[in-house]
Amino acid sequence: MRKTPFSPKVKEYTESYKMKSFNIPNTLLSEHSETLLKAKENGMVNDFQQVQIDSTIARLCDSMGKCERIKNTVFPKAHSLLIHLIIYVFATMLPFGLSDQYLAVEISLTIGIPIVFIAIEKTSILMQDPFENRPMDTPVTDLAQTIEINIKQMIGETNVPDKKKPTDYYVL
Repeated sequence: MRKTPFSPKVKEYTESYKMKSFNIPNTLLSEHSETLLKAKENGMVNDFQQVQIDSTIARLCDSMGKCERIKNTVFPKAHSLLIHLIIYVFATMLPFGLSDQYLAVEISLTIGIPIVFIAIEKTSILMQDPFENRPMDTPVTDLAQTIEINIKQMIGETNVPDKKKPTDYYVL
């Protein structure tokens, strides 16, 4: 079972928006903007703070759009099949290109070099989806916590959460 990076409160909050919005992150950004406007109207945020937070929200929206484009990029199966074919052809032809004088070296190179290429190919497949909450993925939860701490500090809030430490490669 894959661990979820969201706290129950955030998960419940986003679940309530699934019926209202096709793009939950955009809806949450809109909520943040509305909350910021209300804070400005109530005098909790001054003009400088509002400009800074608006700028941060705009950058967050831009980054979110870039991440969504990366996540939604489909890698064609033909690409993976072609890489496999090239590696297997290379591995098949490699022994014929090596000298027969040193049999132990030839065997180790014939086994070792294709293993390196296969490992590189497997790593690239794992890295194709950087937002799946696996150990090699982009630490989105950690980034979100950093953004939350920075925004709370920017508006002068005293109740700033501590940075959570990862457990089993995940920040929960």
